[in-house]
Amino acid sequence: MRKVETEDVVDVLRQEHQDVLNHCNEFAFAALDEWDELFWSLMCRLKRHGAAMEFVVTPQLARLDGGVNLAEDLISDQLEIEELLERMATIDAVEPAFGELLRMVTARVRDQHRRENEVLAPLLWSSCSADERAAMGHRYKPIRRPPQQPLPPMLDDGRADDPADSREHLVGVAA
Repeated sequence: MRKVETEDVVDVLRQEHQDVLNHCNEFAFAALDEWDELFWSLMCRLKRHGAAMEFVVTPQLARLDGGVNLAEDLISDQLEIEELLERMATIDAVEPAFGELLRMVTARVRDQHRRENEVLAPLLWSSCSADERAAMGHRYKPIRRPPQQPLPPMLDDGRADDPADSREHLVGVAA
């Protein structure tokens, strides 16, 4: 029988924010030539976090008393972080502007962490049963987890270099 994880979504969120803050702090100890790789890893992690929040946590919040405004605020915060990340993606990691944007992202992540501890966690604890929070945690974790297999290489025209993407292998179907 497969064991089902029953982690409370509040604990999952707290751990994730701590991991993201630790990831942000890695920039301080990394050589500048490592910043680009650290950035893309941070970008992916925060994008997955945003998706998990959007599909699991905010719909639940919208059903709770006082949760709609909090859900909207959390979505707005996440969009702001993602906008900063998109600006960072256009700047060479050794440029001073990159470091300034990184400080802004780190500050926003700290603010989210604080808000989730002070507002989100108490709301979820008071409004959702332990089973509901565990179910949310169970749904949340796979969304934020990185893909287990690398993405297929891309062709020059942007299509994946994967024979399954081509119809030519199907008998009687023209490509």
